[in-house]
Amino acid sequence: MFTVLSVIILLFSISISIINNAITANIRNSKQKIGILRAVGADEKELVMSYIYQLMSMLLWGTTVGFCIFGVGYLSAYFISKYTGSTFVFVFNPSAAIIFTVATFVVCSVNLWINVKKEMKNSIVENIREL
Repeated sequence: MFTVLSVIILLFSISISIINNAITANIRNSKQKIGILRAVGADEKELVMSYIYQLMSMLLWGTTVGFCIFGVGYLSAYFISKYTGSTFVFVFNPSAAIIFTVATFVVCSVNLWINVKKEMKNSIVENIREL
């Protein structure tokens, strides 16, 4: 039980770090685009929301693909156990996966907000507005 829990936490941490690194790299590579959007009037909230939508898209696609792969595996195991005559005791309970997805979204959203706020602080447009 503890081994399985530790593997799940390890995979959870790896997935959060991969998502955070991808979003952070995207923000750093988009400094010029962010500056242009700021120059034409986009505020911090609009920029954060655009990255939140990207994060939601990533998590939605990942969750959908994961559930589809799990469903195929679940049905395969069910039909194989029925064909071989063995008992099938595995119960499908998606609550743990949904909890991990929501926790990933919360952690990545906080990281996203911090990174965008940091980029806004170092933005040339923001520095000009302060003058």
